[in-house]
Amino acid sequence: MAAKTTKVKEVFSKADLKKWRSLLVAVRREKFEDIKDLMADVTDCEDGHTLPTHQADRGFDSELQEMSIGNLDNEEELLWMIDRAISKIETSIPYPFGLCEITKKPIPKNRLKLLPWNPFSVEGSQYCDDNGLLMQEVLDSEEVP
Repeated sequence: MAAKTTKVKEVFSKADLKKWRSLLVAVRREKFEDIKDLMADVTDCEDGHTLPTHQADRGFDSELQEMSIGNLDNEEELLWMIDRAISKIETSIPYPFGLCEITKKPIPKNRLKLLPWNPFSVEGSQYCDDNGLLMQEVLDSEEVP
């Protein structure tokens, strides 16, 4: 998909962007470790390292493995979003960091403090919800409203 090249004014100063980048890199490091731990849990179950002797325990382990796989998917998606936010800080592509990719307005700092990787304002997220759009669909599409 072609990236948008329309020049939009930066939301933050270079010093602020440096701070946001440091925060995101720290969160990324933490999430990467979480992913490694989840992968180890899944692998242990698959390799039989945690092979229980009782049938009920096997069912529990199977559920635990499925839950770990689901958590792994969530963590990998979050890691992708963090990487994307870091890239936006470095390149301002497709939009500068801190700018809602739907409304094209600055995302309030309070929201960014909670979810610095989120590319949408509350209004942008509401638009997605109202239209049954997943974040990935909007971010992958060339036509953002």
